[in-house]
Amino acid sequence: MLSSGEQHILALFTMLLFSTSPGSIVLIDEPEISLHAAWKHAFLTDITDVAAIANLQVVLATHSSGIINGRWDLVQELAIMGRGEG
Repeated sequence: MLSSGEQHILALFTMLLFSTSPGSIVLIDEPEISLHAAWKHAFLTDITDVAAIANLQVVLATHSSGIINGRWDLVQELAIMGRGEG
């Protein structure tokens, strides 16, 4: 009887720990979906620990400053160009 957020985290971390090859680069899009606010703040620390255990590099795409949790040194903002630009 897990919430959707709990199911999401459990599935993600299980996949990262047991279904990826060491040295892989993993792209995760909007991991904040369905997460409780407190879990958003812990997510970066937790995913960093999982990545270290599984020897992975993780790239996150997020709109949530809660996920970043003050670690702006890790952030790279991306600009999206419209048609006819650059």
